[in-house]
Amino acid sequence: MSIFQEMGFKPQKENVHEAALYNIARTFTLFNRSFARCYGRFGLTPAKLNVLMLVKHLGQEQGLPQREIARRLIISGSDVTGLIDRLEKADLLTRKVTSKDRRVKLVTISSKGSALLDKLWPVHMEQVEQLMSPLPKRQQQKLIHLLTKLRLPLQKADSVSDDQKTERDE
Repeated sequence: MSIFQEMGFKPQKENVHEAALYNIARTFTLFNRSFARCYGRFGLTPAKLNVLMLVKHLGQEQGLPQREIARRLIISGSDVTGLIDRLEKADLLTRKVTSKDRRVKLVTISSKGSALLDKLWPVHMEQVEQLMSPLPKRQQQKLIHLLTKLRLPLQKADSVSDDQKTERDE
């Protein structure tokens, strides 16, 4: 079945660019739904897990500014404040204002949040392996290579956009 049939429409003209992009987007959506079911047993969503992982591994003891969390999220960062509010309410994260700039809030992981991640990690890795199992390792490596070729120019354009926003904010 083509991606167009799966999505329920017939394009005016078969376009390989469009088909490739829709395949990536649709696959991501299906992966995300699978992870949502898996993490739901732990009271988490993929976005919440992503925030916890960023704060634990990148922020470590000093924490991460909320803006940095939004920039690095794999999942949409449109409601980072609400996401962090919910994680803080569940006692999985803490927020504190820095002494240097009261507008900047550093987010750190709580011991409860860290323990939850440690418990969830083996389940997460099992899920990742299961989802990727249809492709042999050589094809997974090729996929990584191809997706990296697509991602790098987008990241570059995104960082230029972020720099322009920062200049406007100052």
